[in-house]
Amino acid sequence: MRSWLITLAVAALLASNVALAAPMKEAVAVAAAAEAAFKAGNFKLAFEKYLTARQLDPGYPDFTYNAARAAERAGLLDQAAELYQAYLDQ
Repeated sequence: MRSWLITLAVAALLASNVALAAPMKEAVAVAAAAEAAFKAGNFKLAFEKYLTARQLDPGYPDFTYNAARAAERAGLLDQAAELYQAYLDQ
């Protein structure tokens, strides 16, 4: 009985790790698209993509910083200021 509970607990833990990894992978893919948009000079699109990546993985501060940079370059200065502050607060 005890080994069955341990097996169940391990399976639940592994399943939760897989569930957590999916948003992180998606966030990285979205951030790659944001970086490509930034390099192409499409700062508004980069800003939007970085915000999406930030929502998918709010614990990764680089998404917040990069969203702030893109907002600044797009001329969205109020949003940039808010995001720079959020980055400093992380």
